[in-house]
Amino acid sequence: MRLAQHALRPDPAPDERRRLLRNLAEVAIRAGRLAADDLGNPMSGRAYYGAALDATREVADDQLTAITHGHAAQLAA
Repeated sequence: MRLAQHALRPDPAPDERRRLLRNLAEVAIRAGRLAADDLGNPMSGRAYYGAALDATREVADDQLTAITHGHAAQLAA
């Protein structure tokens, strides 16, 4: 996640920015699952899902947004 966030700082071209944001969202979803499910830290998982939601909303990727909401909803269950 840090690598993707670092790559976004110099304000890349729009196409590259969308690609990096999608990548950041996918990595954040996986990190959230690892934190919540494997490490037993739901608060950390929620933070990763929040980062994923921010990235998916900025890139307007409805599929990744739905996936992220699904994973976040599992934390409540």
